[in-house]
Parts: sequence; C-alpha cells; structure tokens
Amino acid sequence: ALEAKENLNLETFTALVDKGYHNGREIATCKQNNITTIVAQPDQGKSNENGTQPEYFVTKFIYNKEANTYTCPQGQTLST
Repeated sequence: ALEAKENLNLETFTALVDKGYHNGREIATCKQNNITTIVAQPDQGKSNENGTQPEYFVTKFIYNKEANTYTCPQGQTLST
C-alpha cells in the first residue's frame, strides 16, 4: 500500500487488503501514512455447515512417524 501510494503520488490512499495478509503493525503503519485500509474481519471459529465438523478435528487424525503420514477418521492415509 505504501509503494502504491508513492507510485501514484497521492496524499491519501484507500487499500482493500486480504484478511490473510495483514497484522496490526501493518495496519498501524498504513494509518500513520494516511492510508485507509478496508479488511474483512477474520472468522472467530467455524460453527456453521461450512466449518470443520467435530469428527474431523485434528485430534481425530493419527500420525505415523515412520511413514510421515496421517490417517483420517475415515481410515484413509494422507501424505504430503
């Protein structure tokens, strides 16, 4: 955002930012440089039908250290 503001030679600037690519320090820097940020509020947990179902929480997966794989609750082997 700082570089865009400078390249456009603007006094103020409004930036639409991705919620996965910011933190408080970056937003504070934008504010100090007359850049207004518009960002979606991160979800505070997923309890809807699109969220992680309890049977698929990470604690339900079994890690195999020798093979470096996980077994999911459905018995399928997952590898990287």
